[in-house]
Amino acid sequence: MKNSIRNKISYVFLALVLIILMSSCSNKEELSEFLKSENSFESPVREYGSEEVININAGNFLAYIVYPKGDLNELDKVCKNWANETLEKYRNEMDSTGANLVISYNSHIVEDKYVVVGFHGEYYEEGYAHPVSFVSSFNANRSTGELLSISDFLTDEEIDRLKEYVIKEKKLEKENVDEDILSNWRVAEGGIEIILEKGKYLPESEGTIKIFASFDMLKNGKENVGKNEKKKTIDTKELENIDKAIDKSQEVTKEKTQKYDKVIALTFDDGPGSSTARLLDILKKNNVKATFFVLGSQIDSQSDLLPRMIKEGHEIGGHSWTHRSFVYLSDEELIKEIMQTRAKISSLTGVDTLIVRPPYGAVDDRVQKIGKTLGVHFVNWDVDTLDWKTRDAQSTYKAIINEAKHGNIVLCHDIHSSTVDAMENVIKTLLDKGYHFVTVSELLNMREDKVKPGEVYFNLY
Repeated sequence: MKNSIRNKISYVFLALVLIILMSSCSNKEELSEFLKSENSFESPVREYGSEEVININAGNFLAYIVYPKGDLNELDKVCKNWANETLEKYRNEMDSTGANLVISYNSHIVEDKYVVVGFHGEYYEEGYAHPVSFVSSFNANRSTGELLSISDFLTDEEIDRLKEYVIKEKKLEKENVDEDILSNWRVAEGGIEIILEKGKYLPESEGTIKIFASFDMLKNGKENVGKNEKKKTIDTKELENIDKAIDKSQEVTKEKTQKYDKVIALTFDDGPGSSTARLLDILKKNNVKATFFVLGSQIDSQSDLLPRMIKEGHEIGGHSWTHRSFVYLSDEELIKEIMQTRAKISSLTGVDTLIVRPPYGAVDDRVQKIGKTLGVHFVNWDVDTLDWKTRDAQSTYKAIINEAKHGNIVLCHDIHSSTVDAMENVIKTLLDKGYHFVTVSELLNMREDKVKPGEVYFNLY
């Protein structure tokens, strides 16, 4: 990987962070600082449908795309098509030795009448100083499923008024405004929201801009009242018991694991999702323990599942907040991706997890150095089920059973129902073969050498 540009970014920040972290007495103090702002990353609001995921690890091209699937066929189709077309666009345009594409979305049900899907994404090529950001929006009638246009809400005169309002509100130069200025629109409670893509009409430093205009104002020039979106508020726990909560840990001993001749660790990435509860039921029924590498951005949607995981003897690790490749992040971004996810897990469970699965398994010397400073170690895998690609229970079953051997770390994804479908047979077959299921930390604790911060582990050996 080329490091010349990355090394120039956030050097001052990294130096300050290293001084602070190295002067800390323990990981407890490091984590406490991030617990105070555990929700500084926004979690997606998803009120419509469930998540569909495209996860591609093609070596030089990495992509993680999430889009909705619900009960409105026309909306689902246009969202899926947009996601795939955007994927192909950036994959075909890539002209470097490495690139990363990440797309996520928010969905809202407005006034119980409309469904709004807003996509946001970033594309980064090796050598870029900054990622390319982009947005897209789709609106539908909740009852009929019909896709909506802005003219379904506004007259031609009101559309012109909206355009003028956007120009005036953001002090845009009219000669720089084109016909696409209103293309990214979303119906909101009491009005219309316009989204201006980062760097398109305003300097990139201003980011993506949202502008709300009430229907009353657009109709007759009354004062603009209302709110662009109802933001999801996240309840945060009191921090007075932080020290006590962080002190709790998932203790493992060599005596607990060495008595088994054949051990294997099942790991599940990208959740928690809509199929995770069913997976936990299967694991509990069979008295099997597993490790869940969760995305920080997914936790709030299924926050009750993390305490359950700990209560039932499973292990939780971090998998970043946004699923962006660590090797493409600045030092500041990388630290935040790891520590905010770690803080979120700790705030819900009282467990300070020190295991991290890097998105796509991508690490380099710089990532390892920062991991060492943060006191975390990285866990990859030696059995890849490719369940994200096949979406087939039998294929997932065969991938595990055909490769299974003592000390494996198996990569699965609990966001796919087909993967969960495979687990009953996977567990039964491996139990019949004499395997015992352990968490990742239990497995690594069997190693002759001590697990070290910053190191990358693929299996028992």
